[in-house]
Amino acid sequence: MKRFGVQALVVAAACSVLSLLPTTSSQATVWDPHVRVQGTASCGSYPNGKVTGLWLWTSQEGGRWYGYSGTSYSVSYSRDFWNVPTSGTTVHYDIYCNGIKSYGTFGLQRPAFGATATRNIWWKY
Repeated sequence: MKRFGVQALVVAAACSVLSLLPTTSSQATVWDPHVRVQGTASCGSYPNGKVTGLWLWTSQEGGRWYGYSGTSYSVSYSRDFWNVPTSGTTVHYDIYCNGIKSYGTFGLQRPAFGATATRNIWWKY
């Protein structure tokens, strides 16, 4: 019986020490309206396409955000949205490949953990 008491004491001491260590908790919760959207924007089926522009916006944020222009088939992007409602929102996008526009939308919810959501965008004809 004494053996179990010593083991319990060791476990309790270990838990106490672990509780003192710094944590790397996420910086957001479902109650935080800030969400960072990141992903890849690519020209998809556009032959020899180069991403020449990317715009992202929501009705809550107002205005458009110009993301990237370049000379590659695909680009990585990230965009912070600061007012995502608890019910979520719709993100609108315009992507330009060789100057020709394609557009679409995707839904964005607040993540349960963390502050980042990944969405890949493809040019569609």
